[in-house]
Amino acid sequence: MKKIAILVPTFSSFSGMDRLAKNKAEELLTQGNKVTIFTFRSDMKVKGAKVIDFGMPKSLILEKVYRLFFFLMWKKIKYYTNLLKDYDKVICYFYPMTIIATAAKRKYGLKYIYYNSGVADAKYFDTLLEKVYIWMFKKFSDYYAIHADHADEIIHISQAAKEEFMKNRKISELNVKQYVEYPKLREVKVKRFKENQIKKLKKEMNLDFPVYLYVGRLSPHKGIKLLIHAFSNVEKLYPSARLIIVGKATVPGYLEKLKKISSSERVIFKGYVDDDELPKYYNVADVYVNGSEWENYDIPAVAAQEMKKSIVASDIAVHKELLKKKVILVPPGNITEFAKAMCAQISN
Repeated sequence: MKKIAILVPTFSSFSGMDRLAKNKAEELLTQGNKVTIFTFRSDMKVKGAKVIDFGMPKSLILEKVYRLFFFLMWKKIKYYTNLLKDYDKVICYFYPMTIIATAAKRKYGLKYIYYNSGVADAKYFDTLLEKVYIWMFKKFSDYYAIHADHADEIIHISQAAKEEFMKNRKISELNVKQYVEYPKLREVKVKRFKENQIKKLKKEMNLDFPVYLYVGRLSPHKGIKLLIHAFSNVEKLYPSARLIIVGKATVPGYLEKLKKISSSERVIFKGYVDDDELPKYYNVADVYVNGSEWENYDIPAVAAQEMKKSIVASDIAVHKELLKKKVILVPPGNITEFAKAMCAQISN
């Protein structure tokens, strides 16, 4: 039995990356390991694992500042590093936890595995402040992930993630083992309802045909604006159409922006939805949609594919890699073509 530490900034059910960490913890536990999850804030638990919250500011803006400049908090870094003294291995998911993982490797000789899910480029964000923040965050994240003698291994969640990571890097000079490991996720196995159950659900939810669904975080790079604009073209042809958007906004003020550009009552914002409730949204959907300009994995789209749903998605590397059935890929940002594809999928 090995004693393994998992480091992840937040351990929250609304974050895809945090779900990856949760599933990794469960996998390691089944192998007989002792697992502890270290995080700044959590709302999830793992049976058999200990979750330790370090704490951080509750304000979303202050949280971002805290995480960005965590490298300056040397007393906290030293204290958190010392907590890892008796561990055999540390698996780290994101900056700034990489700082603690690096310090623990240097001080105690732990094996350090970096789990790469990537960071979206600053160009995909709206405001200057957002762009500057993401640019800085990406720089710090890259530095602490693979500078000099930091990580022993790098696990990429997709080939797309690996290729993005390799850009402008000479990994061969650093003697770092790296490989692609697709996430093993229960979330992609959504229960399929019977046809009569779906009809009943649609009636209860006041839904007709067609129903389009998006599930995921609400962030500028996710292409939610494109979905809303494309849907406005679709509903002219199909007045009974609905676009259901499930997910939590992670950028201050972004949800309000989305609601302003969506004047139609046929666009339904559901906010964060618990896992127990998610299956009903997948089941009532006729088409799953994702207009994201950047992804390195796409848990909801893979779940929709497992359910044999028709899909319209942006033509980015990871969608080409993961989505193979009943899918139409559209050039990123092309509203007209996306709307055409949304119509085509319900005509087939």
